[in-house]
Amino acid sequence: MERLRWREMRSQSKSNDRTFVIQLLIIAVLIGILYAPVFPTLWEDWNQDPNYGHGVFVPFLTAFLVWWKRDTIQEIKPEPYGPGLFVVLLGIILCLIGMAGNERFTMRASMIVVIFGVFMSLLGMRGAKVLSFPVFYLLLMIPLPYIIYYAVASPMKLFATKWAVFFVDLLRISVHNEGNIIYLSNTTLEVADACSGLRSLMSLFTFGLVFAYTAQRTFLCRSVLVTAIIPIAIISNIIRIIITAMLAYYKGPETAHGFLHDTSGMVVYTVATVLIFGVNEILRKLNRQPPKKVQTPQSI
Repeated sequence: MERLRWREMRSQSKSNDRTFVIQLLIIAVLIGILYAPVFPTLWEDWNQDPNYGHGVFVPFLTAFLVWWKRDTIQEIKPEPYGPGLFVVLLGIILCLIGMAGNERFTMRASMIVVIFGVFMSLLGMRGAKVLSFPVFYLLLMIPLPYIIYYAVASPMKLFATKWAVFFVDLLRISVHNEGNIIYLSNTTLEVADACSGLRSLMSLFTFGLVFAYTAQRTFLCRSVLVTAIIPIAIISNIIRIIITAMLAYYKGPETAHGFLHDTSGMVVYTVATVLIFGVNEILRKLNRQPPKKVQTPQSI
């Protein structure tokens, strides 16, 4: 009798899972139809704008995050949750507003809201909470409006120029700057927006966020590791400008725009990645629990 009941429960569970998958596929198709105009322009930005070349990796990294949490996800039982429909409706309204104003960022961001609302509607709050990080991680694939990008890149560019000139001057090289222009005795260098450090910061942040989430177990350690990415990226960019200035001074102005310039960028990016791994190891050692002492019976 118990065996028969177990078979019925198992059959019902499989039926529920099948129903959930069918619902998810239908909703995925509907979302694909609604956002059909968004995907081509998003792909175009990833391929043509070097500031967002990392965006193409975000969906794959999101899939990895879902796979990484697969054991927890498998324990979730579908629980229809009405308020999730309001989140879906909010996302659709944002999408329509974006389409009406031809505002790409709003249209693209609304897709993440809709996806989160769908999971909330089908899986309940517990399921939505488990999938919240992978879902909202998708925001990193969306290019920022350029009014925001330049508002951040400009002060970063001036900051990097100022400190690079300071350290180059310590090396007894004749140098000064006016804004983002660096004047050497034999040439002039411009620290463009591409050299502000924001591009490398966004790229490091995109990959570092996944690394922090999977490598660390506590919210505090994850937050510290992610926060460390910001100064690491900024300092690495300053070092790159210093190297470029030194190459231009000692080897000639042409080295500031050729193979050596590109190579120095890759080397500095690699060093930044190594530093992030180093911070992770330090956090792991600090967070390591000391072994419990085994109490031995004392002799009387």
